[in-house]
Amino acid sequence: MYNTDFLDLTARQLVEGYKAKKFSPVEVTEAAIARIEACNKVVNAMVYVDEYLQEIYYQAAREKAKESAARWEKGEPLSRVLQPAPSKMLLICSMLFPVLTL
Repeated sequence: MYNTDFLDLTARQLVEGYKAKKFSPVEVTEAAIARIEACNKVVNAMVYVDEYLQEIYYQAAREKAKESAARWEKGEPLSRVLQPAPSKMLLICSMLFPVLTL
């Protein structure tokens, strides 16, 4: 089980955590996926879920998170502002608006 408290952090706090190596974009992405899985059945945010496409989106998010983590590990993030986005915002947006991501 992943720590879903990551999802309560601001973008600034995520960046600080990545810099300090307290956690990685991979951990945050897994927390976002776990939250989606746990909450969707309750809140019904997505009425219809194509499980095949959902897994493709999850895998894409995981790959982006791994790429981001590798850049942070080398001390070469693409941007201090954009790095948390694949792990937190883009995953959720791609799940809500899949047509825009195809």
